[in-house]
Amino acid sequence: MRHLITLLLLITIPSFLSAQKMEKVNIEELELTQHHTDTITDAYYMHAECKIKYEYRTELYLKMKYAYRIKILKDEGERMGEIEIPLYNDSKDKETLKSLKATTYNIENGKVVKTKMDKKSVFKEKTTENWTTHKFAIPNIKAGSIIDLEYEIRSPYLTSVPKWYFQRDVPVEFSKMTLEVPRNFMLNPVATGSVPLENIKSDYTTKDFEYSVNEYFADSIPALRDDPFVLNINDYRSGLKYEIAEVRWNNGERKRFSSTWNDVVKSLYSNSYKKEFKRKFDLPIELEESLAGSEEMEKLEKIYYYVQNNFEWNGNYGIYGNDFHKELFVNNAGSVGQINTLLINLLIKNGFEAVPILTKSRNRGLLNTNFPSITELNYLFAKVRLGDKIYYLDATEKHLSIGALPDRAVNIFVLEADINNPITYQLENPNSYNETIFCNYTIDDSNQSLNGTGQIKQSGFAAFRRRAKFLKKQSSVEKNNTSEKSEKEEANFSSAKEEEQDSIVYNEILNLENPSEELKAKVELKLVSPFKQIADEIYIDADLGLGIRQELFEEKERSYPIFYDFDISTNHIHIIEVPSEYQVSELPESTRMKTFNGIGSFNYLISQTGNQIKVNYSFKLKEPIILPEYYEEFKEFIRLIKEKHKEKIVLTKL
Repeated sequence: MRHLITLLLLITIPSFLSAQKMEKVNIEELELTQHHTDTITDAYYMHAECKIKYEYRTELYLKMKYAYRIKILKDEGERMGEIEIPLYNDSKDKETLKSLKATTYNIENGKVVKTKMDKKSVFKEKTTENWTTHKFAIPNIKAGSIIDLEYEIRSPYLTSVPKWYFQRDVPVEFSKMTLEVPRNFMLNPVATGSVPLENIKSDYTTKDFEYSVNEYFADSIPALRDDPFVLNINDYRSGLKYEIAEVRWNNGERKRFSSTWNDVVKSLYSNSYKKEFKRKFDLPIELEESLAGSEEMEKLEKIYYYVQNNFEWNGNYGIYGNDFHKELFVNNAGSVGQINTLLINLLIKNGFEAVPILTKSRNRGLLNTNFPSITELNYLFAKVRLGDKIYYLDATEKHLSIGALPDRAVNIFVLEADINNPITYQLENPNSYNETIFCNYTIDDSNQSLNGTGQIKQSGFAAFRRRAKFLKKQSSVEKNNTSEKSEKEEANFSSAKEEEQDSIVYNEILNLENPSEELKAKVELKLVSPFKQIADEIYIDADLGLGIRQELFEEKERSYPIFYDFDISTNHIHIIEVPSEYQVSELPESTRMKTFNGIGSFNYLISQTGNQIKVNYSFKLKEPIILPEYYEEFKEFIRLIKEKHKEKIVLTKL
């Protein structure tokens, strides 16, 4: 699935451009307490500008100059002063940070006072084998402050022109991108979003090159805030990126910079994978012996869980092993690249057909398969074919069952780095969320609550999240009798008022430490929020307060897909015992609903037999991506479910 909206370029010279320079900060600007159109924003960009130029000083490099002015409106907006600047490096060269300046402006005693950042407060953090991030906090920021930030990056990587975002998660009053390119450089623009841009073209000549200049402008740009149902919101912000394709020298020689994915994979194998996937090292004797007598699926599970349970992810990404045998077996911790390279090594050694899958981590957005680049890749996991089944394996997440991927690894497009047949394709999300709940309730009208006991069964991400939560709580407790656990949890459901406390107690938790098995638990519930008593009548929410309660899909239109983290299958069966002094006077109607093509379905079935009310409702989502053209129908589908949940079971006292 690809969703790029055509860039709108108005080839005019706008009259407002000459006035869009960053002037001195004045008191009137500092006294502002609210944005003129976006009343909920905690900050906004007054000015954002990027100037990218191919420059020559003994050798050609990319110079990228950035300038921002940010207005802080509320205390929450202080986050805008937490800055991270990532720089790329490889074994041959690296990007460098230059001319860093940061200043905060405030009002003190009726005057504008500025505070400059000390460069000594900047620290570096190596986040992957190829990325180092410069981090710092701009000082003296509070509600009302204005921040100025300027810096320059110099890069030897001529083919990697960074993307400029005109649209951000807060409003932008004015944004400008300038690209200065030698005329013999051929670049291709790649645009996202729908904000109209104005464009001015010009040219000039230096002793080294004839330059073509493109200036792009936009003003009064609305915020595009993050969305829990999107892979990465940056993929849908209005922005512009250029990819260099070719250089034509004056002597007629041509140099093509655009490579193929085949070139990328060959480079990876020649520099790393060929050695790392064949590296020899000693495994624990008991593991070696157990593998020798195991069936193929059992062997696959043993290898996967050995790596998962014995090595911690250190928070770093990457696509290389980097002598994984040294760091992993010394520190028992490593990057995504190191841990999953070890996994692939063990799979290949034990006869499995395993290949590396490369992509971008979720926080970096979609992988653009149209422009092959090794710098775009920062995540590695394994693909294994076993008979007619395919398994995707990532051993960096504890308690995750075999065949599932951590959220951070899920991207729509991937590169299968098979040295004999490298291909890119759309990855079908292997993750699922499965839950079954069966509970019996009695009515406590004196405490105005439903009191229940029952069972919960979970697998996939439902079990993974529950395991992770419980095992974190139990990390300091001795783990004897791991086949049977008891854990108590107080839970405030989203529907509960502040003075109300819904609670769920988990008892006899089975398979807590075995992610290959279904998680089972006996539970006790006390539900207050769905219960209301007025005079002689009791009103109980149709879903018992356990259905969809949060606000979802409220916007009128949506230009990008809805993205769920997994397929969903939930089934709730609730039996309510009606007290002898009450009778059922009203029940919601049973209903069955489906989406446009059966991707989503919802069933709500309710019946009365004697003094028992049986409520059975289920929700299924077979595919986790809903395209924008189906947004209105899916929005209505969710709205109808929420409305059904609000309906009431009514009991009247005899």
